[in-house]
Parts: sequence; structure tokens; C-alpha cells
Amino acid sequence: MAILSVPEAFAKFKHRLELTETERADASKRHRTIRDLLAAKMDVTSDFLTGSYGRDTKTKPLHDVDVFVTLGDVTKADDPNSVLERVRVVLAERYGVIG
Repeated sequence: MAILSVPEAFAKFKHRLELTETERADASKRHRTIRDLLAAKMDVTSDFLTGSYGRDTKTKPLHDVDVFVTLGDVTKADDPNSVLERVRVVLAERYGVIG
């Protein structure tokens, strides 16, 4: 077994933690589907990726992808629980009830 330098060992370690192209494609398809579902049923004014996936710093295993969604029909008077419930209902139509 060859002895690696510190930079080589780090590069090898980092490569093992990086998502494969297949994993990236799957994550992209999934977050795009969720964004499209919300946009079709709600007044989405903007959405973007956030968190480690959005910053391209995500490592294996991929457990989540954070999507930030801005809704145009929400006011300061809206109860946060009711807004989240609207989102839950839209996603439950596709993914079922969780919990």
C-alpha cells in the first residue's frame, strides 16, 4: 500500500464524501418536483436552494435538500401554522401523510 501525502489523503477522503452524478441527478429531480408541485398549487413568487446542497458543500449520505419558497399570498396576519398546513396539504397529495 502506497503512503499518501496529507493533501492526497484529504483529496481521496473528500472524493468519497462527494455525491455521484447519479445522486446529484436524483436530488435535482426530487427538489424540482417539489418546487413544481408547490408552484402549481400555491402563489410561489420565488424559490431557491439553500443549506449545504444549495451551497454545493453536501456530503454523503444525502438526507435532505433545503428549498426556500416565498409565497405571494401570505401576509403578516397569517398564522405560520396555517401556512405550513397549506404546504403540507399540497405535498401530501403527492407523497401521502407522514408521521
